[in-house]
Amino acid sequence: MTKLSKNTDHPIKIFFFITFFLFSSCSKEQPKLQPLAPDAVILAFGDSLTYGTGTTLANSYPADLEILIKHRVINAGVAGEETSQSMPRLVMELEKNHPQLVLLCLGGNDLIRKRPEESIKTNLSEMIKKIKIAGAQIVLIAVPYPRLSFAIPDFYQELADEYNIPLEKNSLASLLQQPKYKSDMMHLNQLGYSELAKNIAKILQETEAIK
Repeated sequence: MTKLSKNTDHPIKIFFFITFFLFSSCSKEQPKLQPLAPDAVILAFGDSLTYGTGTTLANSYPADLEILIKHRVINAGVAGEETSQSMPRLVMELEKNHPQLVLLCLGGNDLIRKRPEESIKTNLSEMIKKIKIAGAQIVLIAVPYPRLSFAIPDFYQELADEYNIPLEKNSLASLLQQPKYKSDMMHLNQLGYSELAKNIAKILQETEAIK
């Protein structure tokens, strides 16, 4: 009986070892950021999800984030904008505000209008390059497909890997699946934007941008 117990114990140990190994392999640590200076400006650049459609400007995620992290956060969101339209405005905002960090949240309008994903990726890639040339750090915020599954397009992770930048991958997908956080199919309400701000503050802490 004792011998049998020892033999049957091995598969259990192997199972837990493999499970731990797979979990460790899949969990990916975010790239670290340089700590933000006390007077650092953060530019929240995006479309309606940045602007705060579904609530008021005072309750948008940039406004909530500014209160949470005690850094100036500029809301540079324009509702309805696609990635192909954003470059001139991004350059203007970078030159005007000299941000130390840019929160880049774009792609939703492209996905709704079924633009080619390779074009969306190329446009975002060019924006990331411009931000880096301007000397700012970047956190990329993924926008899900406008479908019931709210899956995340692969190009967000590909861009994050290519440019070694932090990716906030799951917040919008998770919040948009829960009616209590939504104002409509693709926009959050006041509570949803508040939760998004908390999640972005958390990633800024994890990447050491803020304490």
